[in-house]
Amino acid sequence: MLAQIESLIRDNAQDLVINNPLIPNAQNEQVIQAATGSITEVLKNQLDGGNIGNLISSFTGGGNESTQLINDVQQNFSGRLSELGLSNDIIKNLASSLIPMIIGKVLNKDGGFDLDGLLKGFAGADGKFGLDDVVDLFSKKGGKAGSNDGGLLGGLKDLF
Repeated sequence: MLAQIESLIRDNAQDLVINNPLIPNAQNEQVIQAATGSITEVLKNQLDGGNIGNLISSFTGGGNESTQLINDVQQNFSGRLSELGLSNDIIKNLASSLIPMIIGKVLNKDGGFDLDGLLKGFAGADGKFGLDDVVDLFSKKGGKAGSNDGGLLGGLKDLF
């Protein structure tokens, strides 16, 4: 997963990073790593924070969720770039051009990503967690064995 994101960034960063005379050549790799780290950290935080619904909406065309995801990654990326000592103008330009392009490719599957692959990528080495598991949590299959209680949400309704 990380390698796919990094490869996607490398493939699309030629003009914005590598050939950019305002970014010292010695920092090109750090900028690419900052972008990779920002995207993966924000996506992982979405999953870890229980925001799977927002992430699913981003992948299925949810405008507000996609915009928020891009904003979160841009903010994270800008913070990482400021640590490199780049000017605010360069940081703003990179964050506003590179990040939306890459996130757009990830969300639109142009980079070979899908939500199931993303979830499996963050699930760990066994890759046993996927979109089917998320769906099962909210379906009847995710409830008690042999029950027809509506899954996780059905079980939670009894608490209130």
